[in-house]
Amino acid sequence: MPGKPLLIGLLLTAALITWLVVSWRPTPAVPTGFSPTSLPDGTMAPADSAAEQPVIPGRDENGAIHDALRHPETVELSEGVYALFGENLTREQPFVVTYYAFDDSYRAAILQEPLAASRQALARALQDRLGASEAELCALDVRVGVPVAVNPALADRALGLPFCPGAVRLE
Repeated sequence: MPGKPLLIGLLLTAALITWLVVSWRPTPAVPTGFSPTSLPDGTMAPADSAAEQPVIPGRDENGAIHDALRHPETVELSEGVYALFGENLTREQPFVVTYYAFDDSYRAAILQEPLAASRQALARALQDRLGASEAELCALDVRVGVPVAVNPALADRALGLPFCPGAVRLE
């Protein structure tokens, strides 16, 4: 059948594109004050090792997440992936927050309208859990979004935390 090789080629191409989209991870930017030199333990070397290194918000002096991973509500979903406020399977909370240890980032999804109130509750909960100020939270890699089922008009937008520069204004 002459069309069969073409069909197989198209299917393989589609599978390759899907794999690339799913597995692609952007290279994290080097934080301010750090050189691009990796240390043997995988951390970045300070640009000025003599200068006192500030405590990263949400972390203790050893760099460990500020009790967030040891909190009773935190659930390890897979290696290095944590649900900070439990799995929220019953949707009792208006949001979910996942911490990814591999790139030290937080992903949050707002699950209920009104979005502004839910996002404000999310921001307060993160401040309390991480022990961080608004400015410190804005310095972290926190990505806030909303699923299509909750609000299709904003589903493709990065909403941000309400007090951070560049956050989408919600009414």
